[in-house]
Amino acid sequence: MMSGNIIKPVNGISKHISLLKILKLFFLFSVILIAGYFSGSLAGRSIVSSIITGKKSVFFLYRIPLGYIVSAGLLSSEDELKRTEGYYALLDNNMIDPEFLIERYKRETGYIKPLIIWLISFSKDKDPVLEFLSEEYQGADMRIKNGILDTMKRMDKSFFDDFVKLHGIDIDNM
Repeated sequence: MMSGNIIKPVNGISKHISLLKILKLFFLFSVILIAGYFSGSLAGRSIVSSIITGKKSVFFLYRIPLGYIVSAGLLSSEDELKRTEGYYALLDNNMIDPEFLIERYKRETGYIKPLIIWLISFSKDKDPVLEFLSEEYQGADMRIKNGILDTMKRMDKSFFDDFVKLHGIDIDNM
């Protein structure tokens, strides 16, 4: 008659334990969902960026949107107008990579150079951009210099003020 000595859980405690398990499972599921979203987003940006910038490390199980493939094709075109369209597509797709744009700036000619100076101002990583613009300023023609100064001012006003003072630039006569 041992069955009479078994302690039965009170209804409130068993409900509390099952509710606690449900909350733990919900929390675990939420963490897994959020981690999956962010890792997928990071992997997707990396893949698309590698395609547009010409790096060949493409993950073949991922189907790349047609817009990115078209953008990559435009950027590698011989036609300046198509390359211009490709640069604007980088901005539209929020794919401003300062390292890539700096490398492309050095290869481009004509009216695309000021476009790249303007595009690079949308970079989230402003330190290498401002360093590049500072180095490029001295050897640039007046049209590029004006674009560089506008970009510096837009990216970091205090850096711009220091740069203008350091180089003795009269911004009123530009």
